[in-house]
Amino acid sequence: MIISHRNFGESMAPLSKYIVLTALCFFMAMTSAFALSESDKQEAIKQGSSKWMKMTREAEVLRSKGQRKEAIAKYKSIIDDRRSLGLKPSSERVELAKVLCEDKNKTEAEKLYKEMIAEAEKEYGANDPFLIFPLTLYSEFLAAENRPAEATKIKEQVKRLQLKETELPVAEVKAVLANKSKDQNQKAQAMLELAQKFTQRDRDSQAVYCFDAALKLSPKNAQALSDRGEANARLGKDALAKKDYDAAIAANPNNSSAHFRRALWYDGQEKVSQALTDFDAAIKSNDKDIEALGWRGKLYARLGKNDKAVADFTTAIKIDPTTSWPHVQRGLLYQGMNRFPEAIDDFTTLVTRYPQSTDYLELRADALAKSGKISDAIKDLDEVIKLEPEQKSAVKRRAELAKKVKSTGEKSLR
Repeated sequence: MIISHRNFGESMAPLSKYIVLTALCFFMAMTSAFALSESDKQEAIKQGSSKWMKMTREAEVLRSKGQRKEAIAKYKSIIDDRRSLGLKPSSERVELAKVLCEDKNKTEAEKLYKEMIAEAEKEYGANDPFLIFPLTLYSEFLAAENRPAEATKIKEQVKRLQLKETELPVAEVKAVLANKSKDQNQKAQAMLELAQKFTQRDRDSQAVYCFDAALKLSPKNAQALSDRGEANARLGKDALAKKDYDAAIAANPNNSSAHFRRALWYDGQEKVSQALTDFDAAIKSNDKDIEALGWRGKLYARLGKNDKAVADFTTAIKIDPTTSWPHVQRGLLYQGMNRFPEAIDDFTTLVTRYPQSTDYLELRADALAKSGKISDAIKDLDEVIKLEPEQKSAVKRRAELAKKVKSTGEKSLR
């Protein structure tokens, strides 16, 4: 199986975890109005997530003690924080609705459920399976409120949407084909856009059905071939994915996305030379593609071609100086090469940019310790503990380094 969702910053950064999308994923969508750089957004969200998790735990404790109004305040604070970062409310809104019910404020709770449903309808349409989750929550609320007729009506809607979740979009495709106001090329484009809509909603079987229809109208559409390959990859159909990537490149040798996706396919098959050839082609077609540069750099590092890996990460930084992951990857590579001053410089760039991030402080502390600057490493770990007192790993590491300082007689800089 090959990797199907390929955000280099998430999948390559050592301190990140791959996040599997669930039924809650639409609550996490970001608004386009948020004005920070992408790196700044992600950093703010990462730091906020730690804070929100802590506040959620605190709210749960308050609920267990019957201090519902205080818990409500916590949940509302999280919601306000997320909105200030351009994020929609997540699971805390569900918990807020529950605690409102516990506090006998059923009207406000019902308002929240209806708000979730309305948002999903506005974004995805009234007949999209993304409504299953909020509708199910609302039906459970109605049942608990002894409103069986209304609950049954909602449950019936959920059942229809559950069927639609796996149902192929036959009617939608027929509607595009029957549109007499569009010529064949326009219909192919409309079909491609419909397929991409299903892809964005993680409904890959439906997407493939639409891509098939688009390619019947325009058999050499490189983008449709490449995108269908990606959908097939996510469905675990690796052979079909590779076939589509090959066809997309044959149709348009300069299609950067097809080369990039096939490179990842080859990499997953441990066909390193073919992967490098395709990464080269992807970057040649789009020399600003920092994601392809990052993956190629990572592959070079695995092959021990450290200078080439450093060059790719450095190029990515030059293209987009606001991006964090190239500094992380280059810093770790420098550290592995025992080039500690350069590694420390990379991590210092991120510590300076994001002084509240414990991740970057820990990275720098590790590089400092390995370079022999143990007291400076302790200083960074002190800052980590100050920012996150509950982080036991930092406390343990600091104790280990302090013991080493004591045994070697090194004087602390603090």
